Amino acid sequence: MDMSLAILFSWQFVLLCLGISAVVYIIRLVVEYLLQTFHKKESKLWVAVILPALPIFVGLFFGLKINSYPYPEGVSTLGAHSIFGLVAGLLSGLVYKIVKELISSKSQNMGQLTEDLKNSIVKE
Repeated sequence: MDMSLAILFSWQFVLLCLGISAVVYIIRLVVEYLLQTFHKKESKLWVAVILPALPIFVGLFFGLKINSYPYPEGVSTLGAHSIFGLVAGLLSGLVYKIVKELISSKSQNMGQLTEDLKNSIVKE
């Protein structure tokens, strides 16, 4: 597998994407609560510009400031950390949706397996 694809599918990348999604979600909750409380209307700047760019900036911030993060092999310089964080921020929403769907499908399969197991025990 190509090195860049291996990095994109690494657990470090997925974990950083999920962390960025969590931080952006919390920032979004706080800012939207404050906007509702004090402005009583939705800000076009927030919705159209800041909110879509926020994960990218959070990823860049993580890449620049968190040097102790277990970056994949080959991502060792500050510039590489920055790009890793930028790309993780850019793809964080997509990775969150994929992981959420995987967990949802696994839990449905587990529910069906549990139901099948119950039915087989009741029959015996």
